[in-house]
Amino acid sequence: MSSVVTIGFLDRTQVCVQTEFTPPLADDERREILIHTAFLTARAFAALPPERQRTLATILKEWVAKRFSTCPVQLVGGDPMVGLPRFASTFLAPVREYALATNGCGPGADGIEYFLPMAAAGYLRHIAESERDPAELLKPALALCTAVSIHPITVASHFKVATASLPKVDWVVERPDQGELTHGNETERDTNIPSRLASRTDGASQGLRERRWTLLLSAALAALLIVAGVQYFSTLVPTPPAQLSVPAPASPADNSTSPAPSGSELGPAPPTPAPNLPSVAASSDPAPAKPARPVPSESTLAYPRALRDLAENSLAQVEVMVTASGGSGPSSTKRTETLDYGIRNLRRWQGLYDALAPPPDYEEPHRAVGRILADLTSLGRSLPAPQTERTIRLATDRLAKIHADLEGVLGSVDDVLP
Repeated sequence: MSSVVTIGFLDRTQVCVQTEFTPPLADDERREILIHTAFLTARAFAALPPERQRTLATILKEWVAKRFSTCPVQLVGGDPMVGLPRFASTFLAPVREYALATNGCGPGADGIEYFLPMAAAGYLRHIAESERDPAELLKPALALCTAVSIHPITVASHFKVATASLPKVDWVVERPDQGELTHGNETERDTNIPSRLASRTDGASQGLRERRWTLLLSAALAALLIVAGVQYFSTLVPTPPAQLSVPAPASPADNSTSPAPSGSELGPAPPTPAPNLPSVAASSDPAPAKPARPVPSESTLAYPRALRDLAENSLAQVEVMVTASGGSGPSSTKRTETLDYGIRNLRRWQGLYDALAPPPDYEEPHRAVGRILADLTSLGRSLPAPQTERTIRLATDRLAKIHADLEGVLGSVDDVLP
């Protein structure tokens, strides 16, 4: 791979972002960051219905303008590969191919429609906080926000729209043709092909030859390693696994040296009682076997995940509502729409919680999560009222305490599993 961006969710508001570049394939790191920004943002828009695309575009513009101070997605340290769900945005420079892989994220409002836009927001925040001149790298995302307000983006069209949002850059392998030299957004034409054009052409040809030589050398080394590995493993002789056999109990007839008559001569032999001899297993006196751990049922495994999703969904929704109710949030109409949408989601998730039937070992965590959901619903219903700076601060402190209590309860849920 030329470059890979891995985004993992530790919970619904905390993400880890890791960016890797593979030399010498990664020819221009900043340009590849632009490519990841454009394609990841376009795919996030394509995962949403048209009406929610326009809402996300408005929110992304606000977050970028305020340097993500109002964004609920927080960047934390850690390994993004341990988080579920997670996303891998990959780009291969020599063939100009882009792909997005998802893991642990299903379709629907509780899956990719939530996590993919938040993953894009987390990556944009990572760029704003870690890259120099982030305004230039965030231009594709802002261009896509403007494009969504004109026409929705679909999965079929998001590659074309993302490519159009990229700023024009110098060609890497393009050669000038018939006196035309392309450089950035400017085009110079000469009818006589002057000496300066020839010198630029020579420099471009030399850089192209050096790059091709580097790629050929890398391919040759990879081929040598593969051949050496095949030869090494071909010399290994696989050892057959040892076969365990239990000898049959000896009978008095085994002491005779005469061959035993075949069954066809004597007919079926009558059953004889087994001799009163100690069995082979008893004579070996093995150690007592350890009791096997009980295997949890499918319902037992599915319940903690459903409970965690409902609790984290409600917490994330209330965080968005608290942010929207602040004085520096969106306009009054957008604030009202956000709060109404949040209250409807809280009611829906409360109904799903009431329909859950906890296994016997999860009754106490189930009741604790129910109390936390009730606190979140009460906090969410108090937000549509006119808020002051003091009430917003109190709501933020109350939400932080609920978050801490929820972490403790979910930790006890994980401890119940065998």
